[in-house]
Amino acid sequence: MTAAAIYPGRVNPRSNRALTVPAVLVVLVAALLGLIGPTTASAAARPALATVSAPAAGAVAERATSADPGPAPVVVVGVAGLRWTDVSRSTTPNLWHMIGGGSVASINVRTAAPATCPLDAWLTLSAGSRTVSAGTAERAARPEPRGGDDEQGEARGATSCTPVPVPTTDAAQRGGDAAPAGATVDGWAQLPESDEDEDEADAEPADRAQAPAPGLLGELLDEAGTCSTAVGPGAAVMLAREDGTVGRYVPSLDALATTGVAGSAGTRGPAWDQALTECPVTVIDAGSLPEGPERASALAELDGTLSSLTRSLPAGTRVLVAGVADTPLTQQGLQVVVDWVVDVPRVRWLTSDASRSTGFVQLTDLTATAAEAGGALPDPGAEQPLPDPELEEPTIDGMPIEVGEPRRTTVARTVENRQYINVLADTIPAQVPAFAGVIVLFLLSAVLVLVLPRRAARPRREPGPYRRRLALSAVLLAVSAPAAASLATLSRWWVWPAPEFGLALSLTVAAVAVALTVRGLSRLLPAAPWRNAVAAAGVTWLVFTIDGVTGFTLLQGSLLGPSLATA
Repeated sequence: MTAAAIYPGRVNPRSNRALTVPAVLVVLVAALLGLIGPTTASAAARPALATVSAPAAGAVAERATSADPGPAPVVVVGVAGLRWTDVSRSTTPNLWHMIGGGSVASINVRTAAPATCPLDAWLTLSAGSRTVSAGTAERAARPEPRGGDDEQGEARGATSCTPVPVPTTDAAQRGGDAAPAGATVDGWAQLPESDEDEDEADAEPADRAQAPAPGLLGELLDEAGTCSTAVGPGAAVMLAREDGTVGRYVPSLDALATTGVAGSAGTRGPAWDQALTECPVTVIDAGSLPEGPERASALAELDGTLSSLTRSLPAGTRVLVAGVADTPLTQQGLQVVVDWVVDVPRVRWLTSDASRSTGFVQLTDLTATAAEAGGALPDPGAEQPLPDPELEEPTIDGMPIEVGEPRRTTVARTVENRQYINVLADTIPAQVPAFAGVIVLFLLSAVLVLVLPRRAARPRREPGPYRRRLALSAVLLAVSAPAAASLATLSRWWVWPAPEFGLALSLTVAAVAVALTVRGLSRLLPAAPWRNAVAAAGVTWLVFTIDGVTGFTLLQGSLLGPSLATA
């Protein structure tokens, strides 16, 4: 991976023997800038883990060239729980092929809930902003049962999700060769979390912008005069209007197949092409991937569906395959998104103006992409009139997904890269509190060693040499932690069988090495009370400066680096 491609050489700085107070201040300011710089540059630093740098300006030109006749039709295939660990040449050969000829990224499926249930995800896609269902909000506010004294314990916990409602069709579907028909999502008004302060909201000034609500995408497409087709319950939630109605709905791909199982060869009925190609925007709910032994068969079924889509859609159709939600038994994490165009190879990384990071997109970016394909977004190149504050309307939080830098890695290396990204995204946030706690513990230990008397019967005004050395060691380890956090990246701890142990061991070794370097460097400085502080600031500044000059490569696997899971 790129995060380990650069190994800074050993640096043996020789300090000036005649350090003055202004020189010390300059070094301290430089060290502070070294600590602040990586944080402010985190948005531009993330691409290093995607084996590329910042988003390419040429991607805009490519999109403009390919979109001259108008936005290409888009088919969004959403599946809950599609992780990069599910992708392999043997298990998902068709998805593997799409990655080889398409653009990829990791998608952040975080919503307003601690864990993203499928219904929360589809409501978020409908609203264009992070939304939570009423059932999820109720479970989050409900106290967990203390014991297993009732059978509803598991259902009331975080291991359950409110099912996605099945829409009621306006006209009966005929057999297995059905055409899309109008439908209504049952209980639409009760699906999202209700606002407890509705009376206060009614009393708010009229010029305040309304918060996006489910149904926004459907209304935008309807106002643009664009038809859209929903296949499956989740897709109906995404494309529903504010009243819960859907213009074109098909219960599943099975309804479009004459015989056999949808997604397998030779099962497409006459309504298949009509349902999937008539509208610029088509959304398919491919269900959820279960945990356990059934997951392999579910992945095979999903891959069969992708096979039928890739062989039946007309040239130029854009297919977006994305994991949209977590599974009930797993924690939040980055999932798969593949942007594949029929007969148009585009081996690149994906990005968006919302994430501002190559190789990373957000869930609401899918909403903006569907709206763009349906002509429901204003032309960025056209001059727009100033909005009337009194008529300000809610807007989509995300931005359309775009192709970025070329992806110069094989499919296997790309999948491996994304899997390592998930390890980083899962491990770093969990270890940051412990990292900060260890620093505070070392500093507190140094203070206690110096302040507390050695013995009550033999009080001493000044601590002895042993105590001073012990306190100095604790302080040096604490101030060496920032530089050690970056240097630990050189061990590539995220590829270890036990990443948490690898990170802890790498941090320990790096902190001891930096502390010894600081102590050795301080001995070269004139005897002064602040020579250890000056040496520590200089070493920290040097590590961050070298990392900054080389593109913040070390920062990507560091505990001080940008958060990949909270884009």
